[in-house]
Amino acid sequence: AQGFSGALEVTHEETTRRVFWQNGRVAFLEPISRSENLGRFLVKAGRITDADYSTTLEAMMDSGGSMEEALVASGVLAANDLPAVIGDVVRDRAITLFEWSESMYQTTPGAAPPPGSVNAALDPVVLAFHALCRRLPDDWVAAKVASIRTKRVAQTEAFVPLSSKLG
Repeated sequence: AQGFSGALEVTHEETTRRVFWQNGRVAFLEPISRSENLGRFLVKAGRITDADYSTTLEAMMDSGGSMEEALVASGVLAANDLPAVIGDVVRDRAITLFEWSESMYQTTPGAAPPPGSVNAALDPVVLAFHALCRRLPDDWVAAKVASIRTKRVAQTEAFVPLSSKLG
């Protein structure tokens, strides 16, 4: 069975986000504003420097192109790295939706992302998990992950291959 394809518009207080879905996966999120752009995200994530961002802005203003085009044209980012970087941005934006305690929503089946946008194909269950981890204390998450790893090791050690029972 195929999942939902279309747009989900989510509104929290005065902020509205359009989330585009393709076959049950998050494909693209529209930015809230021009200030929430790819370049600022990359600086915040430590993937580029403030100087790289300034160079990219100058290139963008000179060419009249998009931030993505300017990042590649100025040599700050390789073209083949762009899909993964955009996927990171979409994931980060989508996770923030799970942090909203109240919101209103509306769906538009069949709506498509803007032309030329990269399909991030993000699993909504994984997004919800990441959002949950952001809300929990780091030491609690680390303890749970360690507990799961310990249980897996114990289960692996307790496993006896069928061939050893037969031989």
